[in-house]
Amino acid sequence: MKTKFFAFPGFSRVAMMLFAAVAFSLYSCQPEGETQADEDEEIATQEAEAEATYDDVEAYSFEALELTDFSVNRRTIAAAQRLIDSTCATVTHDQINKTITLDFGTGCTGPDGKVRAGIILITYTQRLYIPGAVVSISLDSFYVDGNHVEGSKTITNVSANLASPISLNAVLTGGKVTWTDGTFATREYNRTSTWIRAANPVNDQLEVEGVANGTRRNGNTYTATITSTLVFRRLCKIQGIRMPAEGTILIQRSNRPDLTVDFGNGQCDTEITLSMNGQSQTVTL
Repeated sequence: MKTKFFAFPGFSRVAMMLFAAVAFSLYSCQPEGETQADEDEEIATQEAEAEATYDDVEAYSFEALELTDFSVNRRTIAAAQRLIDSTCATVTHDQINKTITLDFGTGCTGPDGKVRAGIILITYTQRLYIPGAVVSISLDSFYVDGNHVEGSKTITNVSANLASPISLNAVLTGGKVTWTDGTFATREYNRTSTWIRAANPVNDQLEVEGVANGTRRNGNTYTATITSTLVFRRLCKIQGIRMPAEGTILIQRSNRPDLTVDFGNGQCDTEITLSMNGQSQTVTL
């Protein structure tokens, strides 16, 4: 349940752990409560990790794309470069072929403590904030904390005009995260995001709507629908918090009650509220 692509943008893996005791307290009246609690804890954690991972990739891509912004009123390239430098990646910008490569080598530790390895390759048709612009993101042997991340993402600017907020349609295909123990989860989605750019990039935020589908590490399928806009704040990312600052997600599974995750009211914290069968519990990740 973490999103976005805005790692800010937002997309690194969030190592979130929900305590079984907390989950159990939600369903203690059921004879098989402990087993169900473990399952609910697992899916909430995996959804959060997957969400954060792909949002993180997108976020770094957004940072890199600032380097293509040559308009008179743009925020300075120097500011964008400082943000990119903080990722510890080697950045190569081929302006002729319109490609940007973020190379994390065999592994480097970012300011958030995450170790990333491999390459994020970005191709673009024009500056992302221009209506009609298309950006493609692919991964080459990309790992976060030893977990293999795969998939490709296409982002299209669907804004009405330059005067309106930047609206982006993002489609993730072939998403797959393989953990160090060999288990894996898949993920695909089609979403629309509104990129709110501020004069100071630190105050940027991404507002996300849409639906994700995937399989969990145990092979079971699920659908995660954003029922209240997810808001990712770059300021939170700087503080090491990749979760949405607000918004809710509804997780639907076969033969199991729906599970709702609420990320709060806009604060940069690690608290979420889990709700199922009319009961709820706030937990700290």
